[in-house]
Amino acid sequence: MLRAVMASLTAPGMILGLMVSIVPLSGLSGPARAEPIPRPWAGAIAARVNGFKDYPYMARMRQKVGALIVGFQVGPDGQLLKSWIERSSCDKALDHEALDLLQRASPFPPAPPGYKRASTSFRLPLVFAMRGREVWLRGSCPPSS
Repeated sequence: MLRAVMASLTAPGMILGLMVSIVPLSGLSGPARAEPIPRPWAGAIAARVNGFKDYPYMARMRQKVGALIVGFQVGPDGQLLKSWIERSSCDKALDHEALDLLQRASPFPPAPPGYKRASTSFRLPLVFAMRGREVWLRGSCPPSS
């Protein structure tokens, strides 16, 4: 388990998105793998997501915190093609907000001219944190009771 201590946050209810960590999804094959994703485009997508962050009201009131990894696929025109939770925060409200965040941020900036992939997949770690609360990126969630 990866443990992140968020003691340095300045505001309760703040979402920290580790936007510099946006990376291409692994597992690509064929010619698409040879063409790297332009860093400025990935950075522009991350900045777009960062501008639409929100903390679900009920999760904030219940002081829920969590870390998750969301995956998403973007077309060359910047349209969100699909999104999914790669690793859950173990809180349905936080997971749902991560997917809603991508919907609100879409459309993303289009791919740069000359970029030839039909679609590009990314993974993005998101952290919902509050001052003084520890956040864990879990390997798996406990069974619901």
